[in-house]
Amino acid sequence: MSGVEKPESIQREKLIITFRPKRISSLFNYISGAIFITVGLVFMIGSSAGFIAYSFIAWTFGLGAILFGSVVMIWTELKRRSTLYILTDWNVRMRTGYLSKTTRRVFYDDIDSVEVQTDAQDEIADQGKIEIYAEGESEPALSLDAVENPYGIREIVLRFKETIEQPVPWNHIEKTRIAPY
Repeated sequence: MSGVEKPESIQREKLIITFRPKRISSLFNYISGAIFITVGLVFMIGSSAGFIAYSFIAWTFGLGAILFGSVVMIWTELKRRSTLYILTDWNVRMRTGYLSKTTRRVFYDDIDSVEVQTDAQDEIADQGKIEIYAEGESEPALSLDAVENPYGIREIVLRFKETIEQPVPWNHIEKTRIAPY
């Protein structure tokens, strides 16, 4: 009993779910990359088998098509993997970037509305765009693209917004849109 009081315990944030944009949203890029690779392979095999007259142009075209298709597919996958959506019991975050990451966040007590935008193709693929608006702002604070089951994610966000404890457990954190980590 030295008279030193223990600091009030600070609640910790709990991770709810992490997810990435769906691959089907970039289906055109994957298919066109596969077509270029296939055309390149046909040219390479055709010229080596003698179906196409072997020339430097045919060989270069085949190799170029394979490389271009590979670059399109790799770039598309890297772009998809560089975006991560994070829901915690305190906020919604969107982390972007591959080498230098930027995290944008909106705390639940700042959320004014959550809207889902889908079209007929998105409905078939069970994906959509979720826009989260903060209080007093006309532009979305966060825009989550190609989200699987967007109405379910919207419901999760709205339920967390409705069930915020008072006082909020994140009072000790500076509430900025761009997270410092």
